[in-house]
Amino acid sequence: MIELWSYPHPLINDVPLVYQQYIQFLKGVIKNWDWGYTIKQKEIWSLFKEKVPITLKVNIIAFFIYIPIGILLGIFSAIKKNSIYDHIIGIFTLIFSSIPSFVLIFILIYFLGFQFKWFPPQYPAEIHGYTMRMKGLVIPILALSAGPIAELTRLVRGELVEDFQSDYFLMLKTKGLNRRQAIFRHALRNCMVPVIPAILSSFIYVLCGSFIIELIYGIPGIARQFLDSIFVKLGSEYRIIIDTNRLVLIAGFYTSISLVFGLIIDILYGILDPRIRIGSKK
Repeated sequence: MIELWSYPHPLINDVPLVYQQYIQFLKGVIKNWDWGYTIKQKEIWSLFKEKVPITLKVNIIAFFIYIPIGILLGIFSAIKKNSIYDHIIGIFTLIFSSIPSFVLIFILIYFLGFQFKWFPPQYPAEIHGYTMRMKGLVIPILALSAGPIAELTRLVRGELVEDFQSDYFLMLKTKGLNRRQAIFRHALRNCMVPVIPAILSSFIYVLCGSFIIELIYGIPGIARQFLDSIFVKLGSEYRIIIDTNRLVLIAGFYTSISLVFGLIIDILYGILDPRIRIGSKK
């Protein structure tokens, strides 16, 4: 049996209708930034503020790691086309683009956590100190970054190889530009137009993957909040009781991030390719 918990406040005795609950909920959020209370009488926004920094830390660090590495590997692989380095990078992209992040993290935990003991096999508690907690971020970040690195590498390589064979690239060389100048001044900027949407898609992929990664590795982030908003322990058993207000906050958080990234992508489109600009002055 699935139960719903959608009260803005736990101290209300009268049970309003659904649309009345929704209106009351919106008024509380808009006027007082009040997201209500959980089933266990805890303020939702306070719990969210406590858990969101660790989730953002994992995703943002992974984002700023896999983007430069993926682009640089793609450029290097395109320049060294059909060489031994290109084949090695191709094998890497084939393997890691096929392994889901939740499978890869088990492999990393086994080898890096238990066999070599380089990093903790589970996210350390606060009593272990800042250094140990930073080490605890390595395994989940590696698991989240491997797939996007492989996808970006393959995409950048394909776009650059296609540009290398185009007429405009040959014209650049006949005008006196050396290969490096032609690549970094023109070809790379041209290939970024299809790569930028892939970056947005990869970030959304990382956000979704971090849900499972946090649960597997024991990271006390938003994923645990999401799980607690669906499954509630009552006594010795777990029951499916949907904490509606908390689900709305978590969904709104990830939706807002996706919308902001979409806006950034649209702005970057106009910067990278002036032909996409709308309403520009003649």
